[in-house]
Parts: sequence; structure tokens; C-alpha cells
Amino acid sequence: MITRPPIALALSILALPALTALLLSLDAAEAQATCVDYESHLHFQHAEPFTNSNPVVEMDRHSDLIAVCRQSGGIEIYDVSDPYGPFLVGDNAGLNDALNVMWCPPYLFVPDSGNRILTVDATDPSEPVLCGSQVTNGYPYCVAATREVLVVGTEFGLDIFRYGSPCYPTLIDSVSMHGPVHDVMMGLEDQYAFCAMGTDGLGVVEVDTTSGPTLLTVEPTDHEFRDLVVRDHYVFVTRIDGHDAWLDVYDVTTPSSPSLVTSVELNRLPEDMAYAHYRFWLPHDYGVDVVSVEGTGYENPVLERMVESYGDGQAVCMTTETLILGSREHEWESDWAGLECFALGDLDVVAPEATIPVPSACDIVGMGPYALVTSWSCSLHVVDCATNGVASREYIGSEPMCVALNGSEDAIVSTYWSEAYHVDVSDPLDPVRGAVGDAGFGSLGMDCLGGRAYQATGPSGVRVLDVSSPDTISTVCQTVIDDAKVMGVHAVEGYCLASGHDSATEEVSLWTLDTSYPDTVVVVGEWSSGTQGSANGVQVAGDLAYLCGWERFYVLDISDPLSPATLGATRVPGKMWDVAVGEGYAYVSGEQGDYFVVDVRDPSDPKVVGQYCAEPVFSLGLCAWGENVYVLGTNEVFVFGRHCGDATGVVEPDDGDPQTVGRLHCAPNPSTADARFSFVMPCESDASLRVYDAAGRLVARVLERRCPAGPVSVDWDGRDEAGNPVAAGVYFARLETAGEKAVSKVVLVR
Repeated sequence: MITRPPIALALSILALPALTALLLSLDAAEAQATCVDYESHLHFQHAEPFTNSNPVVEMDRHSDLIAVCRQSGGIEIYDVSDPYGPFLVGDNAGLNDALNVMWCPPYLFVPDSGNRILTVDATDPSEPVLCGSQVTNGYPYCVAATREVLVVGTEFGLDIFRYGSPCYPTLIDSVSMHGPVHDVMMGLEDQYAFCAMGTDGLGVVEVDTTSGPTLLTVEPTDHEFRDLVVRDHYVFVTRIDGHDAWLDVYDVTTPSSPSLVTSVELNRLPEDMAYAHYRFWLPHDYGVDVVSVEGTGYENPVLERMVESYGDGQAVCMTTETLILGSREHEWESDWAGLECFALGDLDVVAPEATIPVPSACDIVGMGPYALVTSWSCSLHVVDCATNGVASREYIGSEPMCVALNGSEDAIVSTYWSEAYHVDVSDPLDPVRGAVGDAGFGSLGMDCLGGRAYQATGPSGVRVLDVSSPDTISTVCQTVIDDAKVMGVHAVEGYCLASGHDSATEEVSLWTLDTSYPDTVVVVGEWSSGTQGSANGVQVAGDLAYLCGWERFYVLDISDPLSPATLGATRVPGKMWDVAVGEGYAYVSGEQGDYFVVDVRDPSDPKVVGQYCAEPVFSLGLCAWGENVYVLGTNEVFVFGRHCGDATGVVEPDDGDPQTVGRLHCAPNPSTADARFSFVMPCESDASLRVYDAAGRLVARVLERRCPAGPVSVDWDGRDEAGNPVAAGVYFARLETAGEKAVSKVVLVR
């Protein structure tokens, strides 16, 4: 079974300008990595799309720069110093025949399909320039380096170049291998080249620059060798047999006689391989397999986990704290290619405190000390939240899909096919099915407010039911939204928010519908993410809406419902179906049994801080109720405790006196001009107070100085960094001091 637990990370390589120092730094960097807790401190951070969908062929890294070789797309250099925002530094699109890339700072060596090894001067990474080339003896696949020579694997064997002049390396000898070399790496003090030769096996060449290179052996294989890594006197090579793959370990203490030590079966067919922090990283079409040798030694590698990715993993490399994956999206048929960044962070591996058996659970809503759960097996289950058991059950029929409370004693249950039912839950231990009405086909989500039920009905838009009388259910209207597929709804006073997918733009979208009319609802506002996908669940708390969908989680400012605006976003792997919010955290459930905790105390900067995977279950819904979060599985309800986090995070503005640095107070709020921020410093330390707009852009630095312990007040004149009055709207003040952080929303009116 393939599982998808939290991911692991990363290589610590010092940023050194010379190849010799770079090579010598690898072992020292690895020695510093043993304290990393891979099981609980790794998570996705960002996906940065390329300008086109050309896939990644190979990547290599120097310091905080990643050189990316793209199929028919040349060489690109990305700055990944900030894993939340990698950006393109420079490129050379003219190298569109590039097949591979390797840093040899400040140069890049690039094999290309014109049977050449190219030298690119990347002294200025914003303008990588072709500065020389040399012909190879055949089609080149790969390149490796020692302190003295370049070793190029070709369709016939190895070419050995001396690069006294890097722009024009000199061919000093070639070795015929009687087969192609797909990957090559130097080892055993750079005296030997180890070659993955496809179906021909594992080749070993002694590289002597004085007497010339010598082919020592080709270890045969019945399958296909693709990529390899040399560590100490071991060679790790990926072996492919049809749809199966292994990582083979060879002892090359005697280079002329490699001996197979062990093999580890992999989840998928790897496209590349890298080594860092006592782990091998092998990207494939579902993510990255992680094979660990920490504590076991090179002779006993263990498949530790699989890291799920957004797209098909094609190439991998690491920075100090980040795994960089070159990938191409598998969900949208090659419309996306880019870099995925996975980084160290405070990710907790959360586990359920209990499970409650409910077959084919579909939707859930909290009600006092109970929760109501619809089951595809034709029933409504009442769960006792105190005992975590099923207290009662009422037969509904027709495969009930959605449930919502219509007041304190009435629940509305809609089926996928055509009906909606009143269910009397005044006595939760004895629910009674009541009146039924025609609700039409395809109820995917539902919410009730003011005697009306609002249903998400996919391409049919939003259906409104009159449920004000316990004796009847009738349809008020059906509003079709152009090009929309509505997947989720949330009703607030005067409006209904509908989330889904815009089929014209293929973007995640949210629509605001005016519900004040007696016999119709009208679209009066719209928001689009700018990214492809579909939104499913939507939850509203105050002036904020929380939206989950395929691969992403959004926080929107809906203080003006007619013009929702993005406050923050983060990527959550997989297809997310529902979201619940409470006390500074959002809880998200996914299609493949994924459950994520997102810290939204700073709405401009949501972060995934917890994860659980119950694969192979299928989860459609969840709710945060009381002290717990209830997540639906295929045949059970998982019960999780609420996420606590720390006590120094973001809190809502408070009208009382500030007591801790976590209480950032703003008055007056709303403000027409000046606003005064107040807080209490628990100890003397540096303090930073900055104001950001709703898009997360810096507006003003209000305070940047050391503050004594005790109360502190500082005024903001409502102006930006240039001294210009800012426009009316919603802003966020962020205070950071002594390792603590607080955020306060500020509303300016003009």
C-alpha cells in the first residue's frame, strides 16, 4: 500500500564559490543534519509555475540558486532563498537543445543534443551566457566532475575532458563502454567513474589522467539501471523492470568486482535521485519516495515514506532547508510545470483520539452535545460527542447526502437524487423524519438560514428551498451561474457565498449572491483565484471566508461581500472537500483521507501546521464542534482534538486593555485618520510593527526600535512609506517582538 505521511527534507550545502570547496563541504554539511526530526517537521511551502509547460529534464544547485534544464526550453536559474517565493533570476532560452545541467561555479556545463558539452558563464546569474563548447564522441546524456576533469556520459561510453580553460574544455581521452551511459558519478576519492548503463548494467571506469581511463567492469543486469549515487564505498542505483522499481545497493570496495548488498522496492518508477541528510530522494509521478539510511547504515536502507506532490516529480535537489522538486502537473494534462518547495517547519503529525463507526458517511453538523451525520446507507446518525458513540439513528432513504440545521430542533437532510426531508431533532435520542419535498437532482452542499436552505448543485448553480414550515419543503428558485460549477455554499445575513469552478477560466472561484429578494437570488459579486482548480468547501467567520479546493487553501476578506479579496493562501496537497474554522485554526479534509490543520491566526499568512492521512478512506466533510474536530471517513468518523498551537500567535482585536504582547490593540477602529496601537512588552527587546494591505503588501513601518518592558503605544498617521495617505479599506498590523507575533485588523474610512 502506498501511504502519504508528512514529508522529509533537506541538504545543507554551504554556498562556496569554487568547485573544490563545494565538493569538500558535502560531508560536513551532512554531519550537521542529524538533529532534524523528519517525522514531524516537514511540509509543503510553495509551488512556483514556469512561464510555459515544458517539463524539467534536470536540475542542479549552487548556494540558493537552482539551474533548471527544461525540455526544449533552455536553461533557467531560480533564486530559492525564500521557499515561499522562488523567482526566475535569468535564463538562456537559446540553449533549447540542452539535455542536462551541472554547476561548476561560476560555470554551468550543459550536454546538448548537438553532440556537444556547452559551457555557460553564470557569473551574473541574471544573464547566463554561452561562452564555449566542445564536441563529444556521440550523443551526451550526463556529466560529472572532479577537481581536474569533466566526465561526460555518451551513447558510446565516457569522454574525459580537462577544463583548465572552462570555456573550452580539452578532450583528453574516451572510453568505449559498448553501450550508452545514462548517469555517471565519481567516487572513491574521484579515482573511479560509476556508470548507470540502462539494460547493459553498472559500469566502472578508473579515471587516471596520466595513463588514461580504463574500463574495469560492466556488472550485468536483467533489467534497466537509470540513476545512481555514490556514497563512501557503496553505489546506489535505481533499477526498473516494467512497472516495478528498486534501489539496489552495491559494495564497490573492490571497484573491479561490485557486489550486490541489498535491494529496496520502491513505490513508483523514479525519474531522478539525490542524496541528503542520510536519505535518498527519488521523484516519480506521484511525488517523491524517501529511502533512509539513518541509524541503519548504507547496507540496510529502508523505504521511509512517500512525499505527495502537486505534479509528476521529474527532478529533485535540495537547499539548506528545502527540497526543490521540478514537476509537471498530472491533474490538468500538462498545462502546468514548475518548482515545488518542501521545507522544514512546525508540522505536527496529529492522530485521532477516537473513531466512531458510521458506514458511508457523507456530511456532518454539530448540534449541542451531539453531531448529526448523514450516511449513504440511507440513514441519519446522531453521534454523542461526550462518549464518541452513535446515540441514535433514523432511516431517511434515497441516499442522504447533506445535512444542515434549520433552527435548534429541525434538521434538513437532502439526498443526491431529488428529495429533501425535515427531521425533528428536538430529542436527539429519538430523531423523527418528517415532511419531504422535491429538491431536484445533485445536492453537493447545503446551508440553512432564515427558513431557507441553500444548495450547491454543480453546473445547475444554487437552488433555494423554503423550509420555514416543518410541514412542507418547496423550491423557491434555481439560479444558474454562467460557466460555473457550484460545489459549496455558506449563508450569511443577506448573502450566500457559493464556491466552485469557473469552466471558462478553469479557475477556483467564489460568487456572492444577494438573498434579500423573496423569490430569487442574484449574483452580485465574484472572486477568482487566478489559478486552475475547483473550490469545494467554504466557511465564513466574521469578515473572513475560508475556501478549500484542489491543492489550495484561501483566506478572503469579505467585509465588502460584493468584492471579495484575497488575504492569504497556501497550498494543501490533494483534493480538499470541506473546511471548518475555530479559534485561530482551520481544519481541512481531503478526498484521499487527508486531514490538515491550518494556522489562520494571521489571515494574510496561513500555514499548514498539522497533518493526518487515513488512506485509503474517502472523506467528504468535517466539522469543528465543542472541543473536537470530527472528520468523516469512508466507514467511520475520526475524532481529533482541537489544535492548541502556542499562546503568542495572532489574536483578534480586543476592546479591553492589552495584557500581553499577544494583545495588539488599535483605537479608534474604524479610524478616519490616525490610529494608535497599544501593547505590553513582557521584557525589553527589539520590536517591529508594520502595516500591510489586504493583498499582503507592506504599507508602512510604524515601529522599528528596541522597547522597554511595560506598556507601549505608537501612532500611525494612515500614510504609506512614501508619505501618501492610504486608501480606505482593511489593513493588518503585524507586531513582532521577542520571538512573539500578533496581528490586528485595522479599518480605515475616508
